[in-house]
Amino acid sequence: MNSGEEYTLENVPLHDRPDTSKYPADITDTLDAVCMVWGFELPEHKKRKAFWIDSARQLKDACGEFPVMDIMKHLMVDYMHRAHQGKAYDIAGPKSLVNPAAYKAAEMRRLKLLEESGIKPDSEMGPWHG
Repeated sequence: MNSGEEYTLENVPLHDRPDTSKYPADITDTLDAVCMVWGFELPEHKKRKAFWIDSARQLKDACGEFPVMDIMKHLMVDYMHRAHQGKAYDIAGPKSLVNPAAYKAAEMRRLKLLEESGIKPDSEMGPWHG
């Protein structure tokens, strides 16, 4: 991506899919999304692995009815916009993404409801790229 190019959902660069074969099946999609969008590598150490498993389950729950990959892409777009404004925050793994994901899912629900009601959201309601 060129330095002047705008980050959008369509051009979020993705890293390689991680090997999730040593992780529970219920969170492989979540781990895929976190690693592919944010560039993390899965931990091998038992304690860190357990922490990631718990964090991935919390993250999946925070995303609600939305696919985790979609929420991760939305968060990356938001993150890059904030970074260019000097307002980025640290992302250290899936646990760091739980609260932002819950907020993004709630924002998407709210905007979907407004659209279904025929109300056009204004820019004060926050970005929504969907």
